[in-house]
Amino acid sequence: MLSRYAGPGIGAGTGIMISGRVRALGFLWAPLFWLKKGPKVVGALFLDEGVDYYHLTAGTSAPPNGPIDAPIVSTNLGFAIGSDF
Repeated sequence: MLSRYAGPGIGAGTGIMISGRVRALGFLWAPLFWLKKGPKVVGALFLDEGVDYYHLTAGTSAPPNGPIDAPIVSTNLGFAIGSDF
């Protein structure tokens, strides 16, 4: 339905991450994070916020329709486990 629309867009984003070495067993059961025994992995919590803005207009072969101004806001919250971030 939007295939006849085209136009410019711009986006921006920011985020925050807290990372550190934690006990791997804690991912099985949370109280195990505070044990002094067991292997460690790098764990991270992150929050990412993004805003995109699109200004789309219909092509010349399409019937006359008004432009579409579409701001899109996204928020991501998550965690990561691995060796490097």
